[in-house]
Amino acid sequence: MKKVIITGGGFAGITAGLKLLKNNFSVTMFNPRAVFEFSPLLPDALIKDKPMLAEFSFAPLLGYKNFQLLTEKVVGVDATTKIVRGEKSTAEYDYLLIATGMDGKMAIEGNEQNSILFKSVADVVKISDYLKTKIKVGGTIAVNIIGAGATGVETALALATYLKARTEKWQINLFHNLPLPINNNPAWLATLLVKIFKTHNINFIPNQTITRLCPEGVVCGTNLHNSELNILTAGGRANVKFCAPEFLDERGQIKVNEFLQTIDENIFAAGDVSNSPNLKTAQAAEYEGNLVAKNILAHAVQHTLSPNKFKMQGFLMMTGAGTAAGMAGPFRLNGRLGGLLRLLAYLKSLPGIKNRLKLLQGN
Repeated sequence: MKKVIITGGGFAGITAGLKLLKNNFSVTMFNPRAVFEFSPLLPDALIKDKPMLAEFSFAPLLGYKNFQLLTEKVVGVDATTKIVRGEKSTAEYDYLLIATGMDGKMAIEGNEQNSILFKSVADVVKISDYLKTKIKVGGTIAVNIIGAGATGVETALALATYLKARTEKWQINLFHNLPLPINNNPAWLATLLVKIFKTHNINFIPNQTITRLCPEGVVCGTNLHNSELNILTAGGRANVKFCAPEFLDERGQIKVNEFLQTIDENIFAAGDVSNSPNLKTAQAAEYEGNLVAKNILAHAVQHTLSPNKFKMQGFLMMTGAGTAAGMAGPFRLNGRLGGLLRLLAYLKSLPGIKNRLKLLQGN
């Protein structure tokens, strides 16, 4: 039985793991936590002040006898001996999939001490605890959000929805380095989002270069935008500290070919860690996980590998409690129908009946 190690239990890792297990491969997964964090639901968890809404079970994988979950971080990979070292364990592999996602922040002065990188359930807890304390004490709550890509937009709208329901004294600044959010792609949605920001009293500040983060807020050039809470939603770095330098490109991402193989044909990378041309979305990570599993299966029997041909199958962005805007096929959506289709898309992506029931109960 061929042995596969997967580092990271996100969309790419789970999708690849399930496909390989079904084909009688042995799969060992390294993941820091014993739960699957469903990152697209982090804004929803923040709105409802229920961080656990974004946590789901690895049960669909754990049901296989040839699966092992090691709840620890990876600290080293030896490609010569084909051994992965965790904080406590070591394991051998025939094939390795690196899918550890993002970890760390953009190279801005003061970012480590003076901001939260919004990427995990733990970050939802930090933000929620901060807001509850501020609301209890009284006074105006000022929040700076850096980055108006999809994550930044959803985070800003989630915060606005949360604060509207709990206090009247708040201000949200959303900074972006371009004229319009989501890089004006598509233009109609970017324009719509700017209108939605206004209805939610979000102060969208475009064309900004952040030079420093400090306890008092965000510095753009010589201008200080006051805030006690700075949230980063862009500029994270690939979590690849355990990789040898020759595997990485100049941006610190893992170099992959059209089959998502690295410079070692038995090591693959998927999701945020790789330099594939695909958008860094949950949809793309799920596709890449499936492609890697397919190519491992083919490589094991010396068959031709399949190239990366990812195409977005529509997208929907959360704009408030139960609402979303975006595309479903050729159709433009905004409002409750968009929110419903977004929920259905997540139901499709989540493995396991119990996980899907939990998602439905939370919504």
